[in-house]
Amino acid sequence: MLQISVTAEDQSTNLQAIGFDLDDGVVVLNRTTGRLQALNGTAGAIWKALYAGLDVSEAADFIAETYAIGHDRARTDVDQVVRWIAEVHRAGSPDVALVDAIPANDALEAAAIYDLGDTRVAVIGPPSEVTRHIAIVLSPHRASGSTDAIPIVISGGHDRHPFILRVADRLPLTFDLAEEAIGAVFQAILELRNPNIRWLAILHGASLSLHGHGIVLSATSGSGKSTLTAALARRGFAYHADDMVALATPDGAIVPWPAPHSLKRGCWSVLAGAFPELSCQPIHTHAGRDLRLIAADRAAWDHPLVSSSLMVFPRYDAAATAAINSITPMNALVRLLEDRLFLGHPVTAEAVESFLNWLVRIPAYDIVYPDTDAAERILRDLLAGLDP
Repeated sequence: MLQISVTAEDQSTNLQAIGFDLDDGVVVLNRTTGRLQALNGTAGAIWKALYAGLDVSEAADFIAETYAIGHDRARTDVDQVVRWIAEVHRAGSPDVALVDAIPANDALEAAAIYDLGDTRVAVIGPPSEVTRHIAIVLSPHRASGSTDAIPIVISGGHDRHPFILRVADRLPLTFDLAEEAIGAVFQAILELRNPNIRWLAILHGASLSLHGHGIVLSATSGSGKSTLTAALARRGFAYHADDMVALATPDGAIVPWPAPHSLKRGCWSVLAGAFPELSCQPIHTHAGRDLRLIAADRAAWDHPLVSSSLMVFPRYDAAATAAINSITPMNALVRLLEDRLFLGHPVTAEAVESFLNWLVRIPAYDIVYPDTDAAERILRDLLAGLDP
């Protein structure tokens, strides 16, 4: 069971930090910025010692004795953690902030209307990296008319101004990065579609299920995740989400976000048999890559929630032999933190603890596969090995 191990406040910076024991390390929540940091066993022990009141020399003595290492080595390790803490103190404010007004030079353009299941939204805003990306991804769901459409307004993003997001009558938010703003728009749509769900986490990845067992596929762009997800969706797996996986409290059930499959040029020949309609789809260019979109079955938007049973970090390598490796919750967390992981705003200790408790319960694996057939065999074997 996870426990809050340390709560500390530095009066000079008003920094509040909370630590959670995980595996042989510590996960630290900086409540000033809302950011998480995973520390290994030694670094975690040093962090707890420092925040328990030990000075640098005392902490080095403690680490040297605990880990049976020389004092010089222990002091070096302590100094590294001290430098990290100092960097955290300088991190400033959270990535997301509230604002009061749309910049005067942002003329709002006509709305683009999208029907996503039974939810109609109007995305409004001047041309930007954010609005262009949304227009491409949601193009298969473009609709006409604006009756009952929920307004989502995107502005800013030029001349070093942050992106500003307004959704219906909610307070506006700002984002420095386009990727963050795009994710926030999709998250807002997800929340509008599911107003009664409390979120455990929203992460970058894809999800499928087989016989009621949900699989969370987490991987960075370019790993082959979308190709694998699309292929399995035509092989008996139910498709639930790509790009963004939403998990509901308390047990991490997967909430549908079946955005169109975004298939890059390199996989078109691989998927031609499964998607004969692929060659007829228009080619979009985004971030220098050509892609085609295949919309999911409309019914997928209303698919019931499914239990998350596996977390898999897939990687395609045509020259590799298929391989699978079980990984620890800490290893899985580090990978998630290197990508996109949203635990609410502001991030609370309760939210972190709930997510980590889910993470330690779900089996996690790293897989390498030379083709989608090999990946399918691995996933079916993993599901077959789950406790009934």
